[in-house]
Amino acid sequence: MIADWLAGLWVVVGAISLYALRRTIELMDQHGRPSTLRQLAVICPVKGLTAATGPFIERLMAQDHSNYRVIFVLQDERDPAYPIIAPLHHTASPRVEIVLAGPSVGCSQKVWNQTIALDNLRPSDQLVVFADADMLPPANWLSHLDWAVIDEKQDIVTGYRLIVPCEQNLASYAVASLNLSIAAAPRPGRLSLAWGGTMALTQETMRRIGLRTAWYGALSDDGALSDAARSAGVPIACQRRLLLESPWNGGIKDAFYFGRRQYMVMRMHRPLTFWIAMAIMLVSIGGFVASVYGAVMLKPWAIGCLVAGLAFAYFRSDLRAEVVRIALGDRAGPEVQRWLAFDRRFRPVWYCLLPAIMVGALFGRRMTWSGITYEWTPDLGAKVIRRCG
Repeated sequence: MIADWLAGLWVVVGAISLYALRRTIELMDQHGRPSTLRQLAVICPVKGLTAATGPFIERLMAQDHSNYRVIFVLQDERDPAYPIIAPLHHTASPRVEIVLAGPSVGCSQKVWNQTIALDNLRPSDQLVVFADADMLPPANWLSHLDWAVIDEKQDIVTGYRLIVPCEQNLASYAVASLNLSIAAAPRPGRLSLAWGGTMALTQETMRRIGLRTAWYGALSDDGALSDAARSAGVPIACQRRLLLESPWNGGIKDAFYFGRRQYMVMRMHRPLTFWIAMAIMLVSIGGFVASVYGAVMLKPWAIGCLVAGLAFAYFRSDLRAEVVRIALGDRAGPEVQRWLAFDRRFRPVWYCLLPAIMVGALFGRRMTWSGITYEWTPDLGAKVIRRCG
């Protein structure tokens, strides 16, 4: 009886996921241009160099929005990214400012950097954008944010990462496929979390949600901002058009720790969202196993569920590929197509990784982020345990 229920739930979840993907594609058509180019301040916390740092800076400096300035904030001049960023200080357009924040005190280094950077805002900055240096924004990224926040009157606008594998290996493919399922999922307002790679809001909204206070002792910038927005009754709008390319490489161990950190942050800041994700994972895996077992036993209900579930999975793979093609446009080259072919044929492979990641995220409050190990508790906030650079 339980197996039959699991098989049926698996089919229902598959049908809902199929509908959600179609809706995501529809929402990716929503974009516009600002009626007036407002003054934007873009805050970019940087720590270390990645494969995306150089391309990120190039794309950031080539935005089609002509009224913005960039505030790069680093811990100190010893950061490997400093020699690349320092020459930009003399660039005429857009204006670049460099802030050296020093070691973090009572919060994560990223949150500390961003908090210090807030002191460099001006009254004339009509929109504040927070951006991570590991994503690759399109040329109209800032224009879209200007339009969404000011013209569309959305208090806080965010997007999400689209991980694209840099290396042609199983770990990179598995991480990209795992992320793709999350990236293409619906974002109901009450369950939506801001994503630190892109967060845009006005200074008035920052004061309404008490962002400075929210970041005191915080480990996650976007998690703390999301909590503060929820407490203040300020909605977070996830723009499906802002599904931004984020290159990734690494092995299975890197994939596990990356995924565990993401789910740990979700567990700490949005436990309801975490448990919903856990339930969906258990239903998906348990329903598939129950359907296969029932089909082997020649049970008509299980056979029907298996056929329906696999059919939904087939159509979802087509829609996921369409999401990627829309998000990347001309950048969806042969390497991306090889990854999508893997996603279609071997998607169950990452099901072996996901349970380990989510179970790992159930325990502990320590995590390593950009070479720094933190311990987070609700009362004391983020405490630095060890620095590796």
